[in-house]
Amino acid sequence: MSDSAVAKRTIIVVDEALIRGDTSQAVTMMLLAAGAEAVHWAIGSPPIVAPHYYGMGIDTLDELAFWQALKRLPPELRAQSLRFHRMDPPALKIIESNIATAIQAATITYLPFRALVSILANRLEGIDLSPFTLEMPTPAGRQRADRNLKALLAALPVNPRLRSAS
Repeated sequence: MSDSAVAKRTIIVVDEALIRGDTSQAVTMMLLAAGAEAVHWAIGSPPIVAPHYYGMGIDTLDELAFWQALKRLPPELRAQSLRFHRMDPPALKIIESNIATAIQAATITYLPFRALVSILANRLEGIDLSPFTLEMPTPAGRQRADRNLKALLAALPVNPRLRSAS
């Protein structure tokens, strides 16, 4: 099946966030099936690393595309990437590449966390950045996030020295 609007074209899809990757994968597959040569994703937020326990319908970290990509990193890069919003650009590029592969896209580019903060500048007061940082604003949220993070890390083969640093 070939649609003249996308056949033999490179498509760039802009989305505000990539959470699980299910919708992104479905859209990518439809565009490729319609004849697109490549599909690139530009994501207008940093990677979502934590459910927003106060609204997002996600119970565990493992449901997020970020964590699926993080699992495929070597242990030393995985430990470095646990700093989420302070992640080095090379580690983010690998995670972007892993997510792109998972949804069958050519590339994914996230808005870096530093860029988000600079856009918000002096307006950070009252803005919940926990989906990008895993730093929950309430004690109950912190307990839930800590439980989820410990459970996920326990399931990953990580150098014990690096696990204690997280």
